[in-house]
Amino acid sequence: MKHSFAVLTTCFAISLSACDSDSNDINLDQPHSIDFQQAEHQFTPIFSDYPVSTDEQNNEEFYQLEGNYIKSPTDDTLTPGWRLSGDNRSDDLLMAIKGYVRGLKANRHYQFTLSVSLSTDIPSNCVGIGGAPGESVFVKLAASAEEPKNEKVDGMYRLNIDLGNQSQSGTQGVTVGDISNGIDCNDEQKYVKKTLSMQHAIDVKTDRFGGFWLLAGTDSGFEGTTTYYINKITMNIAK
Repeated sequence: MKHSFAVLTTCFAISLSACDSDSNDINLDQPHSIDFQQAEHQFTPIFSDYPVSTDEQNNEEFYQLEGNYIKSPTDDTLTPGWRLSGDNRSDDLLMAIKGYVRGLKANRHYQFTLSVSLSTDIPSNCVGIGGAPGESVFVKLAASAEEPKNEKVDGMYRLNIDLGNQSQSGTQGVTVGDISNGIDCNDEQKYVKKTLSMQHAIDVKTDRFGGFWLLAGTDSGFEGTTTYYINKITMNIAK
């Protein structure tokens, strides 16, 4: 099993001078893409909404949690990206990647509209335990000044920012669709790349360095194994 829960505070710079707290190096007149087909960009995986491990049971292993940057996929239909995989044994498993970005004015409010490109071989119109393996695995996008972290609540890991629950959006995260690939359950399956976008902007206040955190992933109601690849996150930012 390969997974990482390390907290990275290293700056991911849009430009060479993006770590200047007074800079405004992100050009607001055009979209900005973080392309995982080129590099991992110092993002890290995060998993939530599952029980805290005990001396008797390692739940990271029990849930088969894996978050890996795949530079050279063995499947020639895939491109490089972040691979996320887990077995949803709690009926509510969050799998995502997060990363810190600088390049805006410090302590300012901005309007963010995000989109994500991902690769999925999970079919449409299937039946599964707890929900469909495609349509009940909801894609989430979020931006916040606060780093997304796990908190221990009643023996469970819960995220400290508000993404909403499954199909519902929250104040810092938005549900933008699901993981189904559009190929009917009875047909031959293959990986399909799809792009999902926010329909409305969310308000984000930058930190004292002009930075913010991005998160992209899924919140699952399907009680089974889900695996997919995140290839790109694109930001449209306005004052």
